[in-house]
Formats: sequence, structure tokens, C-alpha cells
Amino acid sequence: MREIQILVESSRWLAVYDGGDGTHGWTENIASSTDRGLTWTKYGALGMGYDNGASGTWAAYATGWLEKWSSTYYIYRVTVSNIITTPGFNKGLPASGYLGDIWSASDPIAGPWSFVRSWTGSSAGSGWATTDRLPGSNVKDGSTYITYLEGSLTGSTYLTGYQTASSVAGAPTLAIGDMLGPTVGSRQTENPKVFYYSAFSKWVLLTNMIEPGGQFTDYNCLLLSATSTGFTFPLSDEPAYFQTLYYPNTSNAKALGCASHLIGPDGLLIEENGFVPIVWDADPTQESPGWHIFRKGRIGYLEPWTTSLSYSNLTGTPHQARKTLSHTDIVAEYVVRFTNYPGGTSYTGFQFRSNGTAGYELRVRATSGANWLALHKMDGTLIQNGTATHAGTLLGVDMTVQISCIGTTITASIGGEQQISVTDSTYASGTEIGMVGCNIAADTWLVRAYSSNTVTINGLPSSTGANIRGPAGIPWDQDTIDNLGVLTYDSNHYPLSGVEVASLPGIDAKPSGGKLWPGTYAYVPDPVPSTRVGFI
Repeated sequence: MREIQILVESSRWLAVYDGGDGTHGWTENIASSTDRGLTWTKYGALGMGYDNGASGTWAAYATGWLEKWSSTYYIYRVTVSNIITTPGFNKGLPASGYLGDIWSASDPIAGPWSFVRSWTGSSAGSGWATTDRLPGSNVKDGSTYITYLEGSLTGSTYLTGYQTASSVAGAPTLAIGDMLGPTVGSRQTENPKVFYYSAFSKWVLLTNMIEPGGQFTDYNCLLLSATSTGFTFPLSDEPAYFQTLYYPNTSNAKALGCASHLIGPDGLLIEENGFVPIVWDADPTQESPGWHIFRKGRIGYLEPWTTSLSYSNLTGTPHQARKTLSHTDIVAEYVVRFTNYPGGTSYTGFQFRSNGTAGYELRVRATSGANWLALHKMDGTLIQNGTATHAGTLLGVDMTVQISCIGTTITASIGGEQQISVTDSTYASGTEIGMVGCNIAADTWLVRAYSSNTVTINGLPSSTGANIRGPAGIPWDQDTIDNLGVLTYDSNHYPLSGVEVASLPGIDAKPSGGKLWPGTYAYVPDPVPSTRVGFI
């Protein structure tokens, strides 16, 4: 599986993704789910196969973008005349000379697929996409359909641009091909995915990042623009490397596939309470170069933020921001991003079980060669180093940090991977929490603290399964309701969206605000439980 994208309908989710068998040219494949992503039925390659729409065939096709306008489905494909022929699982992989075409169908699984149009590798004034012009995603802005492209003049240096048309079936006009410049940082961009985010009144571009050596993709980047075609780099809205292989680090981190937002019919962005679900692929097990094979599909969500605590303290003196919060046990989470550090001892820290001068301090460190995390006392005494040292860039990367201090057990994670686990009884309680920065320019945001990471729901049907859902119904986890009708669930991240009882499939029990945080909830059965359930 590679380059997954999902179209959400009322009773069906459709996923397209590409892959190969090590013998034939790669294909774009399709699968469907009727339980909102819990289980999938695979149908194999799309029905038009290698057909090029002009009485000929392509050598391979891949990396599609599926959408539905009115009652018609359209698929945008990457098409090639050449494939990699070296023996191994990379055999059949599309080779440079990437182009694209569009097909339509009344149903994407049953077909039949009808050829709509293709585009060639060159047109007047379009040298940036002479060799390669492959589709990333499509949007409708006003009356204009915009296809975002990855293009190349040489077949080795890739640019991000777009083409426009007056309708899905209309002839395209190629436009700007260097929106982001040849590189973002030291990486080229590919596979652009774009959507409009109404809460910010901004357009959002997600792009996959090719590592400097050109062998594989290791970052995903997010950029914002006031217009659908105004993405540039650098921006006043700083780009964020919101996904990377390198924090903290894992043994099988070989490549990271492009992140793609979920859409509904007519290009509708799927979101809930501002949270935007995304899918991507990662963790290939073979094969070099490229690491294209045996990736796993992942699902999560982008979480909005509009304010942050910013440090611009490039001195060795720590600076604190404190908040009164009496606590014994505490579970906390926040996001940090470094923008500059001069060397030496550089870090941000989260202080807990603190009285303002004494307590614990979890540090995220930017010191060269250091471990990502380190647990200290606030006087600077080291309690435990994290288990992973730095790899890759430290700048511009959004890092989610999680801390749990229950009794004398303290654990901490970064990027979802536990780095700290220690028993310490020095401080039993505190009256404050705090954020600290030392010798660092950095932002921290989405700071949350609770007395535990447990959500408890009472009054559920006893001894049955429960599907824990994230925003917009994405599958997050599964658990079992006990024989007293109580669900007790410890999540590694909040908020969640709701809980689906196995006996009421497709219906979520939700809190009044649509967000499920640590705490205790009571389930209230509806007189017509198949119609609606809820929380109080």
C-alpha cells in the first residue's frame, strides 16, 4: 500500500491506493468500508486498468485522487510509459516521465470507467513541467477547477504548481509551476494536497518532502495561503513540518508517505469541531532505494491552534510562565516547535508538582547530540534521560509531548513513543504547573492537563464491544464494556469524538460539545436507541 486517499460517503468509505507485485507495472487499487474505517474490503485494481484512453496502454498507473461531483465519480491518476525493471519489489514502479489522466464512472467499484481527458508533458510557456506533470489533488474555487501538480523539467528536480479548467472535463491550462520554489528548506516537494479551512479563512497545502539525497520521502509539510494559488515559500505563515520520521526515531523508519485529508462528495472537507482527519502511509519494510514496499496505512487528524506561548530567549537564563493548578496526580500534553537555538544548553520544559521553585521539569532538548527528552528536578538535577537521541532536523518540526505522573510513576513520550519511565517520590504534590524556555526560540501550544488520562462511561450495554472514535468518526481504538455496563478507557491522546456501541453500529454516543476528554460520563439510552444516543 502506498499514497492512500479516502472519499467519505454517507454509508461507505472509499479508499484508493497504489501498489505493485514485483513483476507487473504498478496499479491504482480501490477498497471500501461500511463501518467507517474499521474493516475494509479490497477490490484490486481500478477497472480501466492500463488503458490510456487512446487505443493504447500505459506501463503503470498510480497515486490517484478520487472525488465525486453530483452523481459521477472521477479518478485522477498518475500515468507512465516506463517502469523500473530492476528485479525486486521495486520492479514495476512508475519511472520518470510522469503524466496524468482523468476517468469517470457512475460507481468506482462496479464501473464501467470512461476516459475523460489526459494532459501531456509540455505546452506553451510550461517548461517547468515538460518531463513530468503528475496530479496531486483537485479543488473547486468559485467556478474554477484547480488541479495541483508535481512537475519537472529535468526528471530530477520537482516543483509544485497547478493547472486550471472550467469544469472537471474541461481542457486544462497550465499555470504557475514554482509556487514553493525548488526546495522547502533542503527538501523538494511532491504530491500536493489542498483544501480550504473555513475556521482560518485560509487554504491549506499538505506536501510530501523528498530527503536531500533524493532517495525517499521523510517529512510532510503544511503551508497556509489566503488564496488557492498563492502558496509561496518562505511564508509569513511559517510552514510546519507536522510529520517526520525523525522524532524520536524508530528502527523501521525508512519512508513517510504523503498525508491526505478526507473529502466527501463535491469536494467537501471532512472535519468535526475544526479537527481534520488525514491518512498517510509509513513504515515500509523493504526495499532500498526508495522504500516503497510493504508500507502500512495510518489515520489521524490535524488539530487547529490559533495562539501559542512563544520564547525568543537566546540566553542561558531560564524563563518561566506559571499557572496555579493544585494537583497530586497529573497527565499533560502539549506541542512544541523550535525555530532557533544557538547551541549549548537549549530546551523547553514542562514543570509539574511544582510550588514555583521546586518540582519536576520535563525537558525537550535542542542541544546537539542530546536525548530528545530528559526528566529533571527544577534545580537542574537529572533524574532520567530519554531513550532516543536526536536524528534529523530539530527546526520547524511539530512535536507532541505527553507526560503522566501518577503516584510515584512518571512516564513521558514524544511523537507517540515513550522515552521516560521512572519511579521517583521526591515531590508528592504541587500548586502550580509551568512552561520554561532556556537558550531557545520556540513555540508551545495546545497545553492540556488532567488528573488522569482515563475516560469512564457509565450506563452502557454490558459485556459488549465499543469502538472509540476520533473526530469525524475516524476509528481510534476498540475496547470492551464490562459486565456492569462501564467502559474505562485510557487514551494516548485527547480529545476523542465519541463511542460506538457494537450493538448500535454507526451511532456514536457523544458529549454535548462533541469532544470526549478525560472524566466521567453517563450514557443515556434514547427511547428509540437506533435513532440517537447521547451523553449528559
